[in-house]
Amino acid sequence: PKEKPKPVLADVRDFIAGLPERLRLYALLAANCGMNNVDIGKLEPRQIDLAAKTLTRKRVKTASWKDVP
Repeated sequence: PKEKPKPVLADVRDFIAGLPERLRLYALLAANCGMNNVDIGKLEPRQIDLAAKTLTRKRVKTASWKDVP
């Protein structure tokens, strides 16, 4: 198996910093939470705690399971 070359972290940070505010949000959610467009689109205000700076959301594939965080 071949490994893809890893991007230069400074280049990634510069790219994200140069994005408009809303796109920066999407890029950070994708990079830090592994979210895609459907995940981001289904976020609800109750899942975001601005005071604690946390985002709590069940995994979509298994959200109906009782013991899924």
